[in-house]
Amino acid sequence: MQGQTPRTSATRPAVLVVAHRIDREGQGMERLHARLAESLSVAYDIHVLVGAIDEETARFVTVHKVPLIERPIPVRFMMFSLLASLRLFVLKNKVDLVHSCGAIVFNRVDLVSLHLCQAALIHANGGRRMPPSGSLLRRVNTGLLKTMALSLERHAFAPKRRTTAAAVSEQGLEEVATWYPRSPRVLTENGVDGQDFGPNMARREEVRTALGLDADTFLILQVGGDWTLRGVDLAIRALETLPGTAKLCIVGRGDRPRMHRLACELGVDDRVMFLGARHDVADLYRGADVLVQLSAYETFSLVLVEAALSELPLVTTAVGVAMSLCGDNESGGLVVDRSATAVAAGLQTVMEQRVDTRRRVEMALERAQRFTLVHLATQLDSVYRELLVAS
Repeated sequence: MQGQTPRTSATRPAVLVVAHRIDREGQGMERLHARLAESLSVAYDIHVLVGAIDEETARFVTVHKVPLIERPIPVRFMMFSLLASLRLFVLKNKVDLVHSCGAIVFNRVDLVSLHLCQAALIHANGGRRMPPSGSLLRRVNTGLLKTMALSLERHAFAPKRRTTAAAVSEQGLEEVATWYPRSPRVLTENGVDGQDFGPNMARREEVRTALGLDADTFLILQVGGDWTLRGVDLAIRALETLPGTAKLCIVGRGDRPRMHRLACELGVDDRVMFLGARHDVADLYRGADVLVQLSAYETFSLVLVEAALSELPLVTTAVGVAMSLCGDNESGGLVVDRSATAVAAGLQTVMEQRVDTRRRVEMALERAQRFTLVHLATQLDSVYRELLVAS
């Protein structure tokens, strides 16, 4: 912050991280934030302003909690933003740097990590903030949430604030330059802890047994929320033309009633499993035979990197980090159009071409190994030090 000196010591500045939730056993960003907080606590006094945090991570940081409800999501988002902003007015005077995981508070902060650019996401959806289908309540909830998130993003990167945007991919960097050209920007490529992921035959058999799968089942895995954006309907439709041994496992929260109705209409409901949010995604990768990632928009996609490190074949749309893993010649995975026909063709190729699929898996694994947690922590450490010197 401007004109401040470190509150602790010259060698251990105090950094306040603002996040909705930090959970080392959670999914995606929740897990990443936990591992980062622990890693960076070696060099910094890490404070977290958070709605929920796991006990293990709390050992490495100073926790400042605000209430966090689960439903409805728009109310949760706004409630956190208001309460965290009030707490931040006091806490910012006790730390040297404020780092927000997304544009989620009203206060001016030093650094905002943009895991997705709301302006770019809405543009990719043709300007729509509500999904075109689903129940009215779900559509309204989604529209409200996107409107609030976009407003906070625009507020965070207002020209006079000069807030630094930390983009998590080259694509994200380009999006910041497009939508918020007067904001300083840096690249802090996302990463995962590779030790969490990787094949394990014993665990594979245990997972498949628990899911009630036999040896002949070809398990297609899809992970993530916002099912309209991620094309869950396309994966379900693709089952129509695939062999009966192919089953789809969907992990995450979304419009389950609508997707179940679609599966029933197509006669594939007995081949679709809805598992909800899970804490054992690493094991589900081990139990699966392929990952499908059919998003219309992604800034990065931790799921793709995690699956590649787990040596799963990839069938994906050309978003986020997909091309870095798959390559322009698809040497690391299959890049498909967002249509059920294209998705089915890609999955059929994985099922039939075992040797070529194995080559793609090995190439994607090699490319994914650059996106490590250590690499991300090193990048953030460099950014922190530059901002501290500038202040």
